[in-house]
Amino acid sequence: MSLPLSDKIALPREHYFYVATAKHIFTHPNYGIVIVRDPIALKDALSYGLKPLILYGVTVAGTPINWLTFSPADKPRSFCCVLQEAWRTAPGLRGYPDILMVNRHVTDASPGLAAKLAQIGTQVVIADGNDKHFSSALRSAQGNARELSLYENRREVPITTLALLCKAAHSSHHSDQEFKHWASASKKSVVERSALWVALPVKTVDTDLPDEPAWAPGPWLTAWEASLPPSTARYFYDSTMDGTKWLLSGKGTNPDTEEFWDSEGEYDNAPEITKIMVSSWPNKPGEIAERAGITARQLQWFLAGRVQLSELERASLLPLLSIGINAYNEYEATGPCVLIAHAPRAIESAYEHLSHGGDIAESIEVLPAKGPADPSWRYLVFRACGGEPNIIMIPRGTAVAETINSKLFMNFHGQREVALAIYRDVVATCAKACVDPAANLAEMTRFAKRHPNGAFAELGGLWR
Repeated sequence: MSLPLSDKIALPREHYFYVATAKHIFTHPNYGIVIVRDPIALKDALSYGLKPLILYGVTVAGTPINWLTFSPADKPRSFCCVLQEAWRTAPGLRGYPDILMVNRHVTDASPGLAAKLAQIGTQVVIADGNDKHFSSALRSAQGNARELSLYENRREVPITTLALLCKAAHSSHHSDQEFKHWASASKKSVVERSALWVALPVKTVDTDLPDEPAWAPGPWLTAWEASLPPSTARYFYDSTMDGTKWLLSGKGTNPDTEEFWDSEGEYDNAPEITKIMVSSWPNKPGEIAERAGITARQLQWFLAGRVQLSELERASLLPLLSIGINAYNEYEATGPCVLIAHAPRAIESAYEHLSHGGDIAESIEVLPAKGPADPSWRYLVFRACGGEPNIIMIPRGTAVAETINSKLFMNFHGQREVALAIYRDVVATCAKACVDPAANLAEMTRFAKRHPNGAFAELGGLWR
């Protein structure tokens, strides 16, 4: 007989408390509250007339239940004042906790905080710098703040003031509890913990928290600036859905699309194609970036459409990944190359692009006519009509290995036995191509010369 949920878990009353400059929410003298979709450096925000806000948040440890509020950056609120408001007004927090986890910056900024909270029986604990759960709570809060305008699509009054922003945050918390949004968490353990938490009685304290002197803001509030990409063009956009004002990256592009745009505002599909190839490339993104003469972060930002690479950097990166320009002046995956099927969706996309939408001349899984096959990999050799051969390495025992068919690989022709010399050539070529990002194209070019276009069915019985 299974135990009741309350008997399965001994749940401590623990909250996370975090403070940071909001990454996505700013104020503007004319527009009021502005939501910045892609984080912006404060000095760049100032050039758009934006002033920062401080985000304060409380999260129930081990759950998605949280509460947010904000203040102007030049008028920070007392930590005790914020916490008291949270614990008295947010039903999902269930009152005062026994343990309040903070980072060291909060205790350094307010040295007397621990002693003041001890007066109501709350112990302050400093989070370990490697505590992923604590840091994740702050990241989630930053993202939730950006989405506040979306919680009430039929809001009669747009969020134009700080008061309305705080009200929207409070309404979001109440809505999350009323509709049990925590029940949609992907992990069963999180759902169970959340259900147990909200069943706890509210722990109230009638005594007001003691006031505290002004705390000391510092660079730690904007630690997230260190990971921002270089500045880019931005523009203001009015949401027709709820009247919210946004600052978006680009030069007046449609914010409802996932398309990429270059520095001149023209459509640029290079990041999209590059992302597809990197996702199935045998080498790690950092190794690809190093070989191309850029940093791993530059590559990451380029794939996300957040920065442009110089012409010299493009000329180094794109050919490395067998990407060229077609007759329509668009970038396309050309091959020849070796790819690894890391995931079904990623390899399906790469196969589709390299085969030009399934315009296949040959697509086969090669097997040796004599002797055992490679125990670790399956090999799919294919080429588009008029193109050069490509090879996909598929790890045995994976989801892709169990679904090698024409649904995953368009116009797949099935398995075919080949002479042992040909099979060994495929295996050896892949091994050499995976050693270094630059070796991929070189080895596959040599392979293509050994097996030219149209030779798949004309190798005197080697392919049969």
